[in-house]
Amino acid sequence: MEDDLILEVKNLCQYFPIENGLFKRKRKMIKAVDGISLNLHKGEVLGIVGESGCGKSTLIRSIAQLYTPISGEVLLHGIDLCKADNRTLLKERRNMQMVFQSSFSSLDPKMTVESIISEPMRIYNRRGMLDHNWTKEEIASRVIMLLERTGMSRSYMTRYPHELSGGQRQRVAIARALMLNPEIILADEILSALDVSTASQILKLITSLKEEMKIAFILICHDLNAIRKVASRVIVMYLGRIMEEADVKDIFENPSHPYTRALLSSAPSADFKRRWKTPLILDKDISSSWEGTQGCPFYSRCLDRMVHCKNHIPQMRKIDSSHSYACFI
Repeated sequence: MEDDLILEVKNLCQYFPIENGLFKRKRKMIKAVDGISLNLHKGEVLGIVGESGCGKSTLIRSIAQLYTPISGEVLLHGIDLCKADNRTLLKERRNMQMVFQSSFSSLDPKMTVESIISEPMRIYNRRGMLDHNWTKEEIASRVIMLLERTGMSRSYMTRYPHELSGGQRQRVAIARALMLNPEIILADEILSALDVSTASQILKLITSLKEEMKIAFILICHDLNAIRKVASRVIVMYLGRIMEEADVKDIFENPSHPYTRALLSSAPSADFKRRWKTPLILDKDISSSWEGTQGCPFYSRCLDRMVHCKNHIPQMRKIDSSHSYACFI
């Protein structure tokens, strides 16, 4: 598996200041991403779950260098993107593309589908950063191929984003991400605005891209059932930190962290034999935990908390080679 390692993230931190009135010297920092490390292998789907506001989107935006991290390393094939110059960063971004949550706002309303999908190729072609100089005919041919690959026909090439449904716009966004033949796609809540049947089709598309093109995905999703279907491994985040990481089967069948158990118990299910029969109620909103966290970030909401947890931050502990969690219990 080490030979298939594509991406390494080491101790990544991303903090944002909170202005405190006129006294800017006393401003506080939100630790949106606080010392996260992860690996991604070729053809793997890594699912990231957690409540809104836990730092999932900030994490993948920091990995993509849309936000400049405060500290840490993002190694793509051994090249640290955090320290790369602009040309090196542009060159390496060809191998790591992003699909955003809002397909409508991420597509230019004045551009046709053909122009939107071909734009990355045209930019890199113009700068001479491709294997050869692509002609207009070759680019158009690739656009048609990607439209068909994502379940659309060439008749959509002349349409504009407002003429498409939400699912069609998301397919266009995925096709655009595939234009440069990347190794990694960072997908930020791409199922959130879709109906059940359309979301199912997008999940099937992700699975086929993983299996046939060996593309690796980092998939952020609130739908735990969707994560269970397509992910190989799962990371559970809370307040900028990783609470638990394991293979998808272990996360759903043997969750070890109290937050993971609470998260899984809150997910709707038609399975009446589900292990977590009694929902574990989280009695506070995640935002109430931002202030004054000196120990475990989940302390104020944890039903199993101890005095020791209040002033000590638990480090990741291994259950086995593929399962680890951050808890003293």
